[in-house]
Amino acid sequence: MDKTRYVGKWLLYPWLKNNEIDHWIHEEDFDKIDGVSIAKCTGIDGNYLILNNKNNTFRASSEGVNRILDEPTYVYGDMVKILGKSNCEAIIGDLFWHSKDEEYKYYLIIDGKKKSKYYTSKDFETLK
Repeated sequence: MDKTRYVGKWLLYPWLKNNEIDHWIHEEDFDKIDGVSIAKCTGIDGNYLILNNKNNTFRASSEGVNRILDEPTYVYGDMVKILGKSNCEAIIGDLFWHSKDEEYKYYLIIDGKKKSKYYTSKDFETLK
């Protein structure tokens, strides 16, 4: 299978450390991450995809790609304003793919604190 089709795409890549699929992650990058749910493919290194998840760049086998996702509306670090709350600004702290709802969900950082509630892209707008 041609790995180049993944480059520049967001991927559903469900992987947790210490499972029977540890071999999917390049041995030199194994200690960089504990788990992945989604990642953006930024290139290819030999037999591995180069994936980026938050601030982590690592190499992983294309064997772990569950599916190609649409581009998310917001990404890590984007500043947003929560709709319906006056002057409530937040930072996108994390995002994940919700398979049942078939959409991205976002965890926010508000006033430096990570919130446990997740949001959809309909809950906020880009801060200008």
